[in-house]
Amino acid sequence: MKTFLKFTVLSAIIICGLMLFTSCHSEERIPGRVEVVERSFDSSLQDSVMIHGYVLSVSEEKPLWMMSSTIVVVELAVATQSDSVSGYFSMKLLPGIYTIVCLFPTANPDLTLNRQEFLPNERVKIRFLMGYCP
Repeated sequence: MKTFLKFTVLSAIIICGLMLFTSCHSEERIPGRVEVVERSFDSSLQDSVMIHGYVLSVSEEKPLWMMSSTIVVVELAVATQSDSVSGYFSMKLLPGIYTIVCLFPTANPDLTLNRQEFLPNERVKIRFLMGYCP
């Protein structure tokens, strides 16, 4: 068991090192962006807010293969993970003004949706389009 644990930890360190090594240092980075795709009202939310959407590649607007991201509501210090296959995430919140940040596990810069107001019974679809190195 200890050997398996050591192998797993060592594998994770090597993979992270390779990701950082292959990240762009001298090449131009294609920037990512955040889009609020749709806002609608849904009385079944019972005065709460539903934020949901996808974390995708900016180049193909497809899910990032086998990579999940962390979506953080800064003011509440709460977070959720995107699905590693489809890139989908969702989170219920109280109404308010929030900054939403998508933390990507490689060297890409984080994407931020600054100070958005979310109203009671609002369903907000967000797309985080992650940049990359060409």
